[in-house]
Amino acid sequence: MTRRTPPLLFWAWAVAVAAGLAAGGLHAQDEGGGGDSTTTTEREGFIEGWKGLPGAVDPGEPGKSDGWVEVDLKVVPETDWKFRTPNDTAVEESAIRGAWIGVTGGNLPLVGSKGGKIRFETRTSQNMLDSDGDGQCDLPIKSELVAVRARHSDGTEGPFYFRLRRVGSVYWYSRACMAVGKFNGQSIAFIDENNNGDFGDPGADAVRIGSSIVAIAQSPVVNLNNELFHVRVTQAGTKAWFKPYEGPTGKIDLASKYRAKSPVLYATIAQGEIVFNGAERGGVVVPVGTWQFVDGLVGPSIYQCAKIKQGHMPAFEVKKDETTTVAWGMPGKIEFVAEKNGNALRIPLSSIKIYGSAGEEYMNFRPKVFSPFVQAVEVGTGKEVLYTNMGMGC
Repeated sequence: MTRRTPPLLFWAWAVAVAAGLAAGGLHAQDEGGGGDSTTTTEREGFIEGWKGLPGAVDPGEPGKSDGWVEVDLKVVPETDWKFRTPNDTAVEESAIRGAWIGVTGGNLPLVGSKGGKIRFETRTSQNMLDSDGDGQCDLPIKSELVAVRARHSDGTEGPFYFRLRRVGSVYWYSRACMAVGKFNGQSIAFIDENNNGDFGDPGADAVRIGSSIVAIAQSPVVNLNNELFHVRVTQAGTKAWFKPYEGPTGKIDLASKYRAKSPVLYATIAQGEIVFNGAERGGVVVPVGTWQFVDGLVGPSIYQCAKIKQGHMPAFEVKKDETTTVAWGMPGKIEFVAEKNGNALRIPLSSIKIYGSAGEEYMNFRPKVFSPFVQAVEVGTGKEVLYTNMGMGC
């Protein structure tokens, strides 16, 4: 956007933030997070163990190693999705909000109980489904939610629910179920987040712990009531196995020193393949080592919020039996590119980056009301020559 102004030598920003991140204003913060440059393995003398985790013991696999506890799971339909998942677009007005893939050709990412692909055909009167993979589309599709019995990549079979939706001339598919169970006094739900019909793909699928407002990327280690367990799940979502984690642990606290008027709703952290939500006040038990912030959400609710990404946020170390508390949030800064050509001052919207005090980046404000004001003043006189809303709509 270009504004015509008198000759300028200096410009500054004043920012008014509504909803999500600020919810009425931002508070300052007086502490920083992070650790020294040596790794936990080097500093504390741990041997690099399973999955690269310092001092971690290889748990083996269910049926081949002792200590695994088997738990029955149940696949249940889910269509409301009142919590976030990794692939959720969070665009409430969209007809395809959530994790969807195009299936206009009729082929679905599911294998039927008879070994062939589950697919559908569009007919003039009613669409028809091959629900068991026998090559015959002979079952009428009567609603958006469809139930089938699917065969999975590990040979297991079980019920599966999906949604089939038409938007204009395009057909869309999305998983519409979860594999749910309970262990160590905590409920857990496995979600086919990558829409390939399987429930047990670490890093690609998702897991929801308890009543969390977010499902995070599926990890081979989970935190259930602040105790760590290895976890495995059948691709059909019918059984899971848990085994206590063996290795040195500490705590991460990304909640108590987050500074903003709105709370941090979740904060995903990762060390290699291991992923947790670190936004629990008082600290979350995690394996020791070097952790990276991945993403998070801040705001009064998942519908009025801002997305947080790593940005320039440094890694942080967790030591054995200690709590690493990370200070982050506000005050923040806005980086941008300003272009001046004669009396024209231009700041490309694509150049604007919003960072918190620890270097984390804020984006995707919901609703779209983050709207910076530009103030331009003359050096020397301090006279204001421009103060206007950019109408940014991040």
